[in-house]
Amino acid sequence: MHESKRSKFRGLKIVSVNINGLRSKKLDICELLDTANPDILLCQETRIDQSVYSSEIFPNGYSVFRRDRDLHGGGVCIVVSNKLQATQCLDLENVLEAVWISIVTPDHQPLYVCSMYRPPDKKADYITDLRQPLEKLYTRHPNRLPFILIAGDFNYPLINWETDSVPSHSDGQPFLDILNDFHIQQLVEGPTHHSRTVSNILDLVLCTYPALISNLTIGGEIADHCTLSFCIDFRVSDILDSTRKSFLYNKGDYGQMCRDMRSFSDWFLSSHSIERSVNKNWKLFTEAIWASVNKNIPNKQVNPLSKKTCLAN
Repeated sequence: MHESKRSKFRGLKIVSVNINGLRSKKLDICELLDTANPDILLCQETRIDQSVYSSEIFPNGYSVFRRDRDLHGGGVCIVVSNKLQATQCLDLENVLEAVWISIVTPDHQPLYVCSMYRPPDKKADYITDLRQPLEKLYTRHPNRLPFILIAGDFNYPLINWETDSVPSHSDGQPFLDILNDFHIQQLVEGPTHHSRTVSNILDLVLCTYPALISNLTIGGEIADHCTLSFCIDFRVSDILDSTRKSFLYNKGDYGQMCRDMRSFSDWFLSSHSIERSVNKNWKLFTEAIWASVNKNIPNKQVNPLSKKTCLAN
């Protein structure tokens, strides 16, 4: 096999930032993608809804996985280079403002990436819902610590990350308990948010394999938060131009697909669909179907050039 036909292995570069409104930061985003050239970009406080298309903001060559709130606040997304195999993990999402994806790796052990935003007005126990997706991942991988990376704006200004302590329970103790229970380490050591009177560490990078994180840098500000950039020394398999995804339809969970589409139908019929255009409704419908297909039907990557396929006996 020629070297060009093999999967390429390299470090993975990730950038995370509270963007404070994607629509007004389009030029900043394009410049960040061009200069930093990350494989994955995690954004918080995107402030968009279903009326805003990803193609209006991000250039070609990227897949965008979103969890919108509305045009006035909140929202998260993950932007992934199309060179990587990424799938949104809808089963890991709950009431938290977070979006999860998995990245295919050479040893077939997935890398789970999450972009998360915790609003500053949330009560102390709000973060306890982070236990749910983490418990699912630990149950899914009982014999090996899952590779989990979570980055975002958590709004815990009073946590002392040198001592992993807080002045009181309401200042973030439930969050520290989660990190301790699931063997997750926080890696950001310097302030990421500056005001005239105080600087705080609000934007965090959390990982179950901290030794594999390198070159973590606190960069310049976009809006009022600094960018975080870092590398993972984790061998990620690029998609070969000659490969394609092949679904194993005989192994699909069609009962769950029906339940997914029933939930979508309930939401769709209650979401004033008549006020949207036909094209917008069609896009929502097809996205819901594909999300359920990717979740419930196993697939594999096949190379049609690697062997001849017999179409007829």
